[in-house]
Formats: sequence, structure tokens, C-alpha cells
Amino acid sequence: MVEMECQRWASKGINIRYQIRENRVGYKAGALKEGLKRSYVKHCEYVVIFDADFQPEPDFLRRSIPFLVHNPNIALVQARWRFVNSDECLLTRMQEMSLDYHFTVEQEVISLYLKHEPLPQFPYLIRFHAVFYNSDLGKLPNILQSCPNLKSLVLELEEFKENEVLVLSSSSIPECLRSSLECVEIRTPIRGAVAEIELVKYFLENSAVLKKFKMCLRRGRMNEESNILMELLRFRRCSPSCEVVVQLEELKEGSCESMKRYYNFF
Repeated sequence: MVEMECQRWASKGINIRYQIRENRVGYKAGALKEGLKRSYVKHCEYVVIFDADFQPEPDFLRRSIPFLVHNPNIALVQARWRFVNSDECLLTRMQEMSLDYHFTVEQEVISLYLKHEPLPQFPYLIRFHAVFYNSDLGKLPNILQSCPNLKSLVLELEEFKENEVLVLSSSSIPECLRSSLECVEIRTPIRGAVAEIELVKYFLENSAVLKKFKMCLRRGRMNEESNILMELLRFRRCSPSCEVVVQLEELKEGSCESMKRYYNFF
């Protein structure tokens, strides 16, 4: 089946090949080692690995490759996976529950660690791209404290509730906000939730050398957009040279890469 699918795409001019090996020495690692010996690998800049039964989304590469392109310090991107038929088969449902439990325990351990122990220092980290759930965003100052020379920060926000309060400690401002952080981007389109506004306020009021703050505004009624913009104008800016760029969400793909309307505040 895989061979036939490869042949179908090759007939359309796509550079794709189907190859197998004669043994299973080393299993997945052995297969990868064997594949990297092929002559055509020297023309490939990135390698992606799927199990034979994986069903990646059509935009998988578009979502994962940018992490490698924009940060040369990243060598590997690992994605979350789940069972497509977890609601149809008891066995796969149990397997998915086991997998979810693993991730829950892993995340809870990290969360508890952040509450009681300081993170190690990362003095050579200058660019940081992270995805935060609302429940974990309150720990952001602790994480930033461990990155004293951070210059660029990109945040993506997940599961933000409309009226949930966000508490970001301002008693001890992270060193990077005082001396090095120059660019902050909130890539997820915001809709004006309380926690989202508090996050914007935190960076504008505490970042002493910030040069650009970039955010994407979810499209809505014009009066809603105006209310959010007026809220932004009321915030005090610690950095007098900070440029605030507010872009509107692209309607077709939900991205902020190609905008018809944007706002700049100096």
C-alpha cells in the first residue's frame, strides 16, 4: 500500500522514493541509520520520522519546521500523538488514557518543580519560543528569571478562558526584562480575555529595553477591536522606545503573516 502511494505521487512529479531494508537490526534507530546512508540524503535539509501507522495532519511540516528554521539551537522537534479511533475501540481508548496519564504526570511534576525549586540558569539562551496553557502561564516570571540574557520571546497561548485571572508576580522583575529582552511576540490571536490583557500589560510595564512588542488581534466586531486598542494605549511603557505592533487575524488561515490592516503605537 505504501509503495503504491509513493508511486502515485512520483507519477505526479514529486521527488519521493520507496525503500525498505532486508533486516530489522537496531529497529527504529537502525532504520534511521540505514536511511541516512542513502546518496539522496545529502540533498535533504530536514528529516521527519513517522511510524508506519501514523496519520500526520496535512500541515504537519508547516507547523513543525519553523521551530528549526527560526532557532538554530534546536535540533529536534517532538510532536504529541494520539489515537484516531479512541472512541471506537476499547483497547485504543485504554492506550490513549495511559498515554494521557503519562503526559499529565510529566507536566504536573514540572509544575510542582517550578513552585518549589528554582530553575537552572540558561545564560546562553537568547531566543525562546514556548507554548503555554493558561494554568501554567503564572510561572512565566520564574522561567524568564532563568534566562538572564534573553533577547527574543515568542509565546503561543492555549486554552485561555474568558474571565480567568492571571497573576504574574512583579515583586521581582526577571533580569532579562531589565537588561536584554528586546522583542516579544504573542503569536496566538487574542480576543481580549482578562489573562491575555494582563500578559500584555506585564511586558509593556516591566521591560526596560523592549524595542518591539508584536501581537495578533482576533477579528471581531469593530467596537471590540477598538476597546482592546484603547486598553493598550492606557498601559504605561517601561521602555520609551518600544514599538507596539497590533495585527489583525487573517480570515482564511487564521495566521498573522499576511495582514490587510495593522496598528503601530510609539
